[in-house]
Amino acid sequence: MSQRAAIRIGMAMLLLILGVSCGLKTPPRLPGVEPPPRVENLNGEWEGREIVLTGKPAGAEGRESGPLSISGARVYHAWYGPGKRPCEGCPISYGGYLEAVPEKGPAGAIICRVPMERDAGTHFFEVRLVGRGNAVGPASDRIKLVVEAPPE
Repeated sequence: MSQRAAIRIGMAMLLLILGVSCGLKTPPRLPGVEPPPRVENLNGEWEGREIVLTGKPAGAEGRESGPLSISGARVYHAWYGPGKRPCEGCPISYGGYLEAVPEKGPAGAIICRVPMERDAGTHFFEVRLVGRGNAVGPASDRIKLVVEAPPE
């Protein structure tokens, strides 16, 4: 085999490998289980000794398959003490999650109430809905709440 033929065969194999390996990839999901939607427009506020997180499931209005099947929510929380706030855009390390039972709010919103002390510092939150078969949906936007001083 000549050197030119070997180069042509090598280039053809490279193009074949690149053509097969490139393409649109989707996140993995359980077969036959539709994951719950993402929570959009997440907001949070303190009420006494709990944090109340409110958001709206994405696409809840236009669903043809009926109401959302949500069995719970995972609330991810990270706390940084006063003066230890991470830089903007830096990754946040969540130390696990708290489980919540979402309540139905006005205009299709969901409300998650989680018992939590209002410690001074910076609190970060994300919510993931849990659906049928314990399928966990995508993370909401991250919100940041800064507590300057604990309430008297």
